[in-house]
Amino acid sequence: MEGWLYRRMSKKTSLILTVTVSVIAVAALIFTFVMLGRDNDEEDETGFVPDEALALEMQDAADRLTQNNAEVLRLFYRLHYNPENHFEPEPYNREPESGFYTLREGLIDFDTVDEIFAFVDETFVESAAEQIKTDDLATGIRGPVYQDVDGRIGVNIYFEPIEHDFFWTNVGIDLTYESETEVILSVSPTTQSLEKAYEERGDEFGVTPAEVRMVKGDDGWRLEGLIHVYTQF
Repeated sequence: MEGWLYRRMSKKTSLILTVTVSVIAVAALIFTFVMLGRDNDEEDETGFVPDEALALEMQDAADRLTQNNAEVLRLFYRLHYNPENHFEPEPYNREPESGFYTLREGLIDFDTVDEIFAFVDETFVESAAEQIKTDDLATGIRGPVYQDVDGRIGVNIYFEPIEHDFFWTNVGIDLTYESETEVILSVSPTTQSLEKAYEERGDEFGVTPAEVRMVKGDDGWRLEGLIHVYTQF
């Protein structure tokens, strides 16, 4: 009798152990699939992650190109040229036949049109640079803003600055890494004056960040287009 009872208990114990081991194995397998799925999700969410040296290179390029972009905007879109104070006098006070006033020396940080165009080329990809240099779409004039006039800087007689209420003098830059050669820049204003302007108007402060892609080619990092860092109410 005792032997029979012992055999039944042994069978029950073996069955319990087998079921327990099976449950543990299934749980472990499920846990593995869950963790693998979580790792894949995290990888999809984070995307490309540069190493420390590349991240620093990207940040330096973003800072430099954003500053260059602001200068290009100033030169091609913001400057208020006064013919009486900023241009060389024309005979009989007539408009120049060339269609370009001659800019007086020392008013900007460039001495020739070639220097201005080289600066644009160092900041933007070729297609964007050519558009900026050859046609000012923002103000609607035909032809370039600047042209060489006997070795001097000539300014289009129809040039007018764009209308804007505030220019983002201080900005914050967020980088979204796409690959070793592509980064999306998201630029937002950080100036208190802009917030104050919204408060004075009774509007809720909120500015949509300006985004542009920064790419690396044989000549280094360039912006794919202008970053319009200004606000129009």
